[in-house]
Amino acid sequence: MQIHATIILGMEIVSLGDLLLDVIVALDAPLVAGDDRVATTRVGAGGQAANVAAWAAALGAEACFVGKRGTDMAAALLRSELEARGAQLAGPCEGRSGVVVSFSSATERSMASDRGSAPALRPEELEAEWFRCRVLHVSGYALAAEPIATAAERAGWGLGMGWKGRLALAFALLAAAGPGVAQVRVDVDLGAQIMRVSASAGESYEWPISSGSLGRATPRGEFRPYALYPMVYSWKYGNEPMPHSIFFHGQYAIHGTLETDLLGRPASHGCIRLSPRAAATLYDLVSREGAVIRIGGGPEFVAAPPSPRLIALPMGRALELAPNDSFSGR
Repeated sequence: MQIHATIILGMEIVSLGDLLLDVIVALDAPLVAGDDRVATTRVGAGGQAANVAAWAAALGAEACFVGKRGTDMAAALLRSELEARGAQLAGPCEGRSGVVVSFSSATERSMASDRGSAPALRPEELEAEWFRCRVLHVSGYALAAEPIATAAERAGWGLGMGWKGRLALAFALLAAAGPGVAQVRVDVDLGAQIMRVSASAGESYEWPISSGSLGRATPRGEFRPYALYPMVYSWKYGNEPMPHSIFFHGQYAIHGTLETDLLGRPASHGCIRLSPRAAATLYDLVSREGAVIRIGGGPEFVAAPPSPRLIALPMGRALELAPNDSFSGR
């Protein structure tokens, strides 16, 4: 079922991406193959794009989620929960709803993701009336699969809404991640609190960092940036500025900090902090070439609390939104 286009006219924020069923399993201890664990389970609506629409509506904006949704029983639950938050929905309905199951304990977090029919959104299924808005938010997940990535491109560039400048960076990052394209290599040593950077033109840097402090883990592994913002203000932490933010995993980012006296030791809420000059240099490199980010070393800190969400705002800024018990998806 689609919302009639006239309802959407004048929308402030439209968010394109996934609306998923989130199943969050909080364990008393990490899972062990072949064993049982006591758990507390919570089920609700989620999906990065749906979260943006829900939080925008909660903050008083006219908001609409656009995406392909299922036709099963889960789809009805997801629709009713998002509408209860004050957001509208648009887009075709077919197939099954996506489900994300998250397993978390005090020291570990793992996810099993099934996006259902969401990635099957096709460019020809979009209607121009859905995108008559002040701000268009495109989920990073929408750029990672086809045909939804092409649909996102049409929403941003092909529907005549003037989004080309705001979305160009996201699509450039996607293109830079393709095979055969030189990328910046970013190696983070959490034990030494050092970042080493090498670029295709031969530049190399080594900078001190501040990663997550005790109880607020910085994720380990290999990542690629999915969003860059010249400036982000953290609503959760008193509008703390996060200049030259490079988001690489959920709410986690590499960004500049004014607390340069803390560099060289863990001090953040999970992000990776750099000096303002280092952050600006890295931001410029990554925006031109893309990056592979490898994070390892250091003690195993306790996992961070549930992640906040980001909502894109005009002029290349973003607002970090606190998590919610029901809308706690990725």
